[in-house]
Amino acid sequence: DGIIKKRRQEIENGSPVNFNFLDLLLVSNTQRDFENFEDEPPMNDIEIKALLAEAIAASVETVSSAVCFLVYNVAKNPKVLEKIRAEILDVFGPDKNSTITYENLERCHYIDAVVNESMRYKAPAPANMRILEGDEVIGEHYWPSGTWFWLNNDRIMNHPNNWNEPEHFNPDRFLNKELGGTGEKIRKCMFIPFGGGIRMCPGRQLALIEIKMIIILLYRKHSFELVNENEPVKYYFNGSSHVYDLMVRLVLK
Repeated sequence: DGIIKKRRQEIENGSPVNFNFLDLLLVSNTQRDFENFEDEPPMNDIEIKALLAEAIAASVETVSSAVCFLVYNVAKNPKVLEKIRAEILDVFGPDKNSTITYENLERCHYIDAVVNESMRYKAPAPANMRILEGDEVIGEHYWPSGTWFWLNNDRIMNHPNNWNEPEHFNPDRFLNKELGGTGEKIRKCMFIPFGGGIRMCPGRQLALIEIKMIIILLYRKHSFELVNENEPVKYYFNGSSHVYDLMVRLVLK
């Protein structure tokens, strides 16, 4: 509550509005809103607190599934594990209990690539919904206003027209050649694990930081072996992909 009240007071006193979730909620439907809707009142502190809590809670399931998919993919690719460990040692040193700072996270380019490739290979949110605000004619098809569309992100991020050998788990595709990667050209709308446009997931930065921190904490002290290397990750789809069974053997380094 204190954070919301303090930031509201700062904005009311003329502080610049930043492009973050809290600021956008605070200025929503006020004179400082980027897109004001008539007859819609501004949100009070209780409503904003509820939305912030919902955003954090909603990220828990998708982050946990993203980590499960990543652990599985790394276990299937030992060379990727070697590079992860090498980067952890290079960035954080031999002390396995050293503090993880935001600045150090920014230096973890390979881990960043592993996270991106894992979400491309198997996205926790494999589809997005959009609703048509006006009538449209595309080709010979007429789409009336209010039509719902399901966008198949999973197919887009695994289509051979969009990616080089998409069936292969290869984090190097997300690294420039200067960093030892392939330098693959990734088009803007082909990598959409968090959706796209103004409706892109507002919690994407928080989710990425959480995943990277979890990966560093796990692999700086442990490795994971699949109990059955021929058994895929078990998950079900209910708006997003929920992993419910991943059998691994934890090995201390």
